Formats: sequence, structure tokens, C-alpha cells
Amino acid sequence: MTALVPDRADSQEVSLLAQRIETSQRDEIAQMQRWLTERGEQVPGPHAQHAGHDAVMPGMLTPEQLGRLGRARGAEFDRLFLDLMIRHHNGALTMVEQLYAAGGGLAISASTCCSLSISRA
Repeated sequence: MTALVPDRADSQEVSLLAQRIETSQRDEIAQMQRWLTERGEQVPGPHAQHAGHDAVMPGMLTPEQLGRLGRARGAEFDRLFLDLMIRHHNGALTMVEQLYAAGGGLAISASTCCSLSISRA
């Protein structure tokens, strides 16, 4: 989604947000790839779980949603990008909640847990 921003966004704030998302996700992906490698697990390709996999990964966009975003320009793009990015990140929070409910995940601090609860409200 963030790759679409430079040619379509109207708002400087949306452009800056997209840059922040790209940077943080690049670091997060590298960390997860290290964890998988250290555990002898297969590291999936960069687009292994993208569009159309909402049943597997909550918050993933459908091909239709990505197409609509790709066709949008200016303020329409900005609004749709933000709406879809919120949906996408809420899906990530759902996956984390499912992981911990199933007994998986890493131990987290009380402050992180509190922050997660506040951000979901």
C-alpha cells in the first residue's frame, strides 16, 4: 500500500506516515526473519500473504480494495489509504490477540499490554 503513496497522495502527512510505516515494517520484517532463521524455520517470500488472504490473515486487503486504492488520486486516495491502513493494522492486532489466546507469542511487559488495550479502545 505504501508503494502507491508517492504517485497518488495529496497530503504531506499521508506521505510522511507511509514513510514511517515502510521504515518500521522493514525493521520488523528483518527481526522476524532472524527469529525464523534462528529456529530453522522457512522464511516466506515478501508477498506470500498479501491481497486476498483475509481468511488466513485478518486485515489483508482484497484484490478489489487494492485496485480501488490504485485507481484513486489526491484527497480520495488519502482518505482510502488511511481507511484501509487502519483496517490492515486492526487485523494485525487481531492476529496478536489470537496468538496470545492460543498460548503463543513472547512474554510482553505490562506497559506494552496496557498500550495494546488502550490502542484498541
